[in-house]
Amino acid sequence: MRRALLLSLMIAAPVFAQTEKRKEPRKQPVTTLIFGDGSEIEATPDAPSATVIDVAPKPRFGSMIKLRETFSDKLMESVYEL
Repeated sequence: MRRALLLSLMIAAPVFAQTEKRKEPRKQPVTTLIFGDGSEIEATPDAPSATVIDVAPKPRFGSMIKLRETFSDKLMESVYEL
């Protein structure tokens, strides 16, 4: 019984959330800026200057793990051990 009541309240809650629909969208406030006579504006950037950093490339080393090309010597040793 409680579950059914709780479930019905959860489903019905969004229906009552907004009672009034807006017909007109809200207008955003308009800000007008007038700079002097309007002929020319001078400005400087307000940010840190960029610096280029060169880093030496990492040296490329070969793999330190070397695979064996043949296993015949180890194979023969294991045969003689049996």
